[in-house]
Amino acid sequence: MRIPPVISCIYCNVSFGDKMELRAHCQTETHEMMIMSDDGHDWFWRPPPRGFKSDTYVLCENWKETGSCRYGIQCIQAHGEEELVEWKERFHYREMKLQRAREKELFGKSYTEELLEKWIQSPNPNILMRDKIEDVEDYCSSPLSATVSSKNSLHEWMFYIKTKRPLKAVALLQDTHRNHFMVENIMIKNCKIDLKNNQEWISSLLYQESMVPVEYRINVVFTTGIFGTFRQSVVFDFSSEPVLVKHLCVDVVPDTDLDKINEIRKEMIVSIAERWTAHNSDILPFYSKLVNTSANEEWEKRLRSMYPCPQAETFLLSHATVSERRFTKNNYRERMHELLFIEEMARYDLIAQYNLTTKLQMAHSYILSPNSMAASTAKYSNNGELFASINLGKELSEDTSEGRLILMHCNTVYLSSINPDTHGKRKVYEALIEDKGKNMIYLRVSSQTVQELRLTPDSDLKVEIQFQLNRIPYCEWHYTLDKMWSRTLDTRLNLKQKEAVVAITTPLCVQLPPILVIGPFGTGKTFTLAQAIRELIKEPSNRILLCTHSNSAADLYIKDYLDLWVEAGEENARPLRIYYTKRWVTTVNPVVQKYCLIKNNGNIRTFEIPSVEDIMRHKIIVVTLSTSVYLSAMGLPQGFFTHILLDEAAQAIECETVTPLAVAHENTRIVLAGDHMQLGPDIFSVFAKERNLHISLLERLYDHYPPHFPCKILLCENYRAHESIIQFTSESFYDQKLISSSRQPRHVKFYPLTFFTTRGEDVQDKNSTAFYNNSEVYEVVERVAELKEIGPPSGVCIMISL
Repeated sequence: MRIPPVISCIYCNVSFGDKMELRAHCQTETHEMMIMSDDGHDWFWRPPPRGFKSDTYVLCENWKETGSCRYGIQCIQAHGEEELVEWKERFHYREMKLQRAREKELFGKSYTEELLEKWIQSPNPNILMRDKIEDVEDYCSSPLSATVSSKNSLHEWMFYIKTKRPLKAVALLQDTHRNHFMVENIMIKNCKIDLKNNQEWISSLLYQESMVPVEYRINVVFTTGIFGTFRQSVVFDFSSEPVLVKHLCVDVVPDTDLDKINEIRKEMIVSIAERWTAHNSDILPFYSKLVNTSANEEWEKRLRSMYPCPQAETFLLSHATVSERRFTKNNYRERMHELLFIEEMARYDLIAQYNLTTKLQMAHSYILSPNSMAASTAKYSNNGELFASINLGKELSEDTSEGRLILMHCNTVYLSSINPDTHGKRKVYEALIEDKGKNMIYLRVSSQTVQELRLTPDSDLKVEIQFQLNRIPYCEWHYTLDKMWSRTLDTRLNLKQKEAVVAITTPLCVQLPPILVIGPFGTGKTFTLAQAIRELIKEPSNRILLCTHSNSAADLYIKDYLDLWVEAGEENARPLRIYYTKRWVTTVNPVVQKYCLIKNNGNIRTFEIPSVEDIMRHKIIVVTLSTSVYLSAMGLPQGFFTHILLDEAAQAIECETVTPLAVAHENTRIVLAGDHMQLGPDIFSVFAKERNLHISLLERLYDHYPPHFPCKILLCENYRAHESIIQFTSESFYDQKLISSSRQPRHVKFYPLTFFTTRGEDVQDKNSTAFYNNSEVYEVVERVAELKEIGPPSGVCIMISL
């Protein structure tokens, strides 16, 4: 009797009854990991990053220049030539194993992979895959899209197919939600197929076309234990192209929220017109007696004239900026000017997507609908002004680049009649953006515009609209560059290592480069800087400028430290807080108001810009980076402040950070505090980003300084989080340098750092500009309810990332 040949996998040392079982085994994750592994060889260096080819392995720039890398073992670039060579050897070793496995028919692309590759490369994908094909009758027992109201859900589709063609294969195509879908069973006539793989099935027989239609029944099952939106595509191959495809979708939501599911908004194409400037248009600026104008109106006008709006058609880019990506002492000023202009043009290109031709709906008043944050608000026009409403036709959202720009950086629009005078310059009118909604903008139209366009309440006017960026921050950054570059900065880097407070308070006769205080969350960065300030004010000659990126951070120093010291009798600690003049006084904490200059105009209280005399009466000046420009504009001499402390320095682009440095000189002690491993500034120009405009000054200096430099201080003890959370962040981002000094108890059930997943989709509320994810909301609600059932928690905090 003849013994059948043994069918086995020599890599996994497993035997099978037939080739179909072997093929199913070769598609498993265990087998693929064995084939793709580079085990079996003695390697010396770190394993190479997966997902990269040999020719994309490169040397780490930081390692090459300084011999160190802040990403440590997490870095996906090679730390040295020897490691790079070994990475390439390991890649070729894996390639050799794969080739041998293919030759032995123990590795190859699955049916799904081959079909998807063919579909991607096809010039006409519809020829390859369709949801209806000739000579095939198909019917499904339930709708292809379903909504289920139980988190632990099971849903089924039974496909009934009749055709004379033989069924060659059934497969699930999409990887994203593959673990939630499976092919449960396949029936050909009344014969049930034995499935070895619940993701794809391939017939081992060569069927001929039948004389009569054959019925196939294919059962596809969906299961999950989480909220979300799940999608899958099922393919039925009848031995010829096109194959039949059916797209499945399941929404898993709580019972009470089925009616609240909203469709994702669709992008709408809007007209993008030529940008109007003073060069090609006659622009009437907005003016209103009812709107508080800037106290520095003349200064802002001067800035705009010094640094006019960049024009794409006239802007010339230097060859050095294109070819060289690095900043040097010789190219810094010109290159930073150019990159700022490029970034500004990129932002204008983005917001131009919302420029449109529309009808202005004029009104004497309007009412804002109530929302979760405030009741309804009515607004009325006076002094010959009118309000105008605009339907954008395209929804605004903080979750898009252009949406964020309009919502946060656009205060005005330009509008022009749809039929401009073609004999001269186009007449353009500036209008103030009064309120912004998801797809509705309300404008305040000046009395002069109302008169010239003969506008009346309840009328409409067809106009072209262009959104305008607030250019003052860009002009201030350009001004700062020119102001500070009139002197030579100290570049000596030869001092001994000291702790943060000691380094900051080192006598000024000892010159130091900018001191970097790297403070990951919970490491007491604010406390450290506050204690340094307290030591500094003991010296009568010291003057401190404290700058932060946000108003909330600046106010925190006053509320938690400076005010307490003043109340305790330390008069030297009395700060002067400078606020933006248009900020409502009532929105600022009363404790902080005590240290601001506030002007009373009848019943209206407004912040006031201090004079030089006001500045000189205080040892501590507290500003944000944006308001620090007032200090150089008022003529303070360079070196007026002995110490300049910049907090949140990693969140700002370099030009924002150097704004307060315009009043520094070579003897000024400069301190940059922040955490460059957290989110940095938004940069929208790809070109500028490739040339490192998104790199903060703190991060650039961090990479420039040697690894163990005494002016580069990492605050590594965390006092806020459980050690399990610190261990994760330390290993992932801080080269295992963070340690936990907290004594936080762990929860009785949950691990301190636990991840829960959903598969939801982003949707947008009718009266909101932001997206939200229902599935994530459902998951959070369920977890909070679970915490309450276990035992009354001392407190539950729900944080949402923007």
